[in-house]
Amino acid sequence: GEFNPQAGQEIIVSGYGAIDPDPITTNLFRLSAKAMSLDWTQTLWEHPLFRHPDQPVTRVSYQDCEGFCLWRSRLQREQVRLPSEEQWLRAALGQERQFPWGQERPTHLHAAYSLMDDPDAVPSPVGLYPEGASPFGVMEMLGNVWEWTSSLDQAGHPLYLGGSCANEVWYLNPHSRLIHALKPAQPNCRDYRQIGFRCVTEQGQSTT
Repeated sequence: GEFNPQAGQEIIVSGYGAIDPDPITTNLFRLSAKAMSLDWTQTLWEHPLFRHPDQPVTRVSYQDCEGFCLWRSRLQREQVRLPSEEQWLRAALGQERQFPWGQERPTHLHAAYSLMDDPDAVPSPVGLYPEGASPFGVMEMLGNVWEWTSSLDQAGHPLYLGGSCANEVWYLNPHSRLIHALKPAQPNCRDYRQIGFRCVTEQGQSTT
């Protein structure tokens, strides 16, 4: 298939750009990988548990995600990139919420997470947790997969936020950097089976 940017599908967060409503899926990233002639023979994509086209794509490096953003920028003729930590938090929480859906502690109606840490957990297809929507309508900002951001820590490692289906509920803290501090991510590594991403389109910034 072909990628159709479908202008207007992104959710506008006033002053912060337009963010994708869901994480980038395996099917969508596969299209970009084909267009960029990337070799994916060594990824999880051939594993039957990770081949669902609507699952958030994982086992993609930070550099792969930047390549996807560049590919999409050319198609949309707009500036597309990974969200900064500030943009990500604004889209997730608005101005006052503790969690994307409000002040209530997370339940399995809101997000995918584990009752105890489970490194073998498999992400769910997007769209299964409508109760977890942010005040802007952005989905799955907590749980299912961690998400790359464009922000870096003090050591220069890319930040990833949000918690995943492999983590216990207390990791589903939008501001938490605990896992990142324990496991700083390397930008060229494709071994992270619980980290995905979504994009931000910068309003009014054309690539033409």
